[in-house]
Amino acid sequence: MARCDTSCRTSCRRCGDFGSRAERKPDLLNIEVTTGIFRKAFQNFIKRRRALGIEYDRDDIAAADQKLVDWLVETYGGRNPHYEASDEWHGFGIHEQFAEWLPAVADLEGDDLLRAAFKRFVADMEDAYGVLKDTPRWFDPSDGLDEYVETLASIWGAVTAGAPLTEIRGEA
Repeated sequence: MARCDTSCRTSCRRCGDFGSRAERKPDLLNIEVTTGIFRKAFQNFIKRRRALGIEYDRDDIAAADQKLVDWLVETYGGRNPHYEASDEWHGFGIHEQFAEWLPAVADLEGDDLLRAAFKRFVADMEDAYGVLKDTPRWFDPSDGLDEYVETLASIWGAVTAGAPLTEIRGEA
């Protein structure tokens, strides 16, 4: 874009550049952002489970799991000020997505539906931990996630970002 004179170091209004240079919040419709949320949740979950009996007791673990569910409900309900949300998607679209993807939550509405869905996520993490903790595939969460866990984070990220369920399921 042309500059208004030699002293103009960046494009300005007089140069016709009206684009926003404001820092944007992470967008919850971006699969990389949402997958990153679930990846980090898995990493923290695994660290807490490994520290059970050392730094955490079972009540601490249950409280942390509940705090995660509450945070996910607020975030994917469009009420977390640190993330960009869509009124249409986070207002009702995600509810329809979960109702189709997880039939057990289909009769619920609003935050109750989100809470039930994210409790399922915690159960998925618990299942993954139970399967992997005693296998040779076990990993150090600081080195990255096991392929199985990475796949679960990617699936939850895709579902919550609004990817078509047929694509997530691998249907034609």
